[in-house]
Amino acid sequence: MKIRSSVIDHLKELIQALEKQQAQLQQQIAQASASVSSSAGVPNTSKVEGLMGEASSISSALQTARAELVQAMLNEGKTTGLLSAKG
Repeated sequence: MKIRSSVIDHLKELIQALEKQQAQLQQQIAQASASVSSSAGVPNTSKVEGLMGEASSISSALQTARAELVQAMLNEGKTTGLLSAKG
């Protein structure tokens, strides 16, 4: 049980870190998009696309981590705290 609890704690920390990275990337995308629309747009378009690719990867990692967290909690018999309004 102790090992599973540490897995759950690790997954929660990972999810928090990924959510933080995702928020930072969203800010960077917004800033890069604003600079694309205020300039000719050609040089920064690839930057926006690169950031969006990173955001997609982080989103996938978040989905995987959340699914693993749910599975770990269910395996441990925990059913409270599985739902979040944050989504």
